[in-house]
Amino acid sequence: MSKYTLPIIEAFKNYKKEDISIFRDQTALKGVRRNINRMLTIIFRKYEEFHPTKLKKYLAELDEEGTKEAKNLIDEIEKKMFNFITIKLKEHYKKDKEWWYEGIPESVRKGCAERHELDKGLKEPEQYLYLIDYSSIFKKNWKDLNLEQYFALTKEGGVDKKLEWISKLNKIRQITHHASKWPLEENDVKFVREIHRNIIDKID
Repeated sequence: MSKYTLPIIEAFKNYKKEDISIFRDQTALKGVRRNINRMLTIIFRKYEEFHPTKLKKYLAELDEEGTKEAKNLIDEIEKKMFNFITIKLKEHYKKDKEWWYEGIPESVRKGCAERHELDKGLKEPEQYLYLIDYSSIFKKNWKDLNLEQYFALTKEGGVDKKLEWISKLNKIRQITHHASKWPLEENDVKFVREIHRNIIDKID
C-alpha cells in the first residue's frame, strides 16, 4: 500500500496554495468522490498496473483534447474581460488613474501592487490581475457600469449568485494552466464552452 501512497505524497509536496484549494473546496459526496478519483489518477500515472474499475470509468470521462480547447477559451475570456473592464472604467472615471483607485477594490490593488513589485515593475499594475479578481471588480461596479447585461448568466439571486461562474471558471483554470493536473472532466469542458459562448459576443 505504501508504494501507492508515495505518488500522492510527492504530488502534494509540490502543490501550491491554490492547488490545494482545488481539493479543499470540493463539497458533498460528489466532491469527495472527485477528490478520490483525482488521487487515484495520480497513482495511475506513476503505476499503470494500478487500474481499479471505478478509476477506469473516471478516466474514460476525462477529455484531453477538450482541455486544450478549454485553456484557449479561458485565455480569450480573460483577455476580453480585461480589455472590456479597463476601457469601461476609464470612460466612467475621467481623471488619470482615478479608474484604478475608485473602480478597483483596495484588496485587488494591493495584490497587484505586490506582484508588480516582485516583478520589478516589468508591466503595469493592472496587468497583474488574477481571473478571480474580476468577481470583486464586477461587484464593485455592478450598478454604475450596468454590468449585469454583460456578465449575469442567470436571472436568479443577487450579484453574488450571478457571478458564481467566475469562481468555478477560476478553479478550472487552475487545472487547464497547470499541465501536471490535466486533463479536465468532460462536464468542465462543457462549462467553459458555455461561459465563452455567453460572454464573448457581449464584450467583444
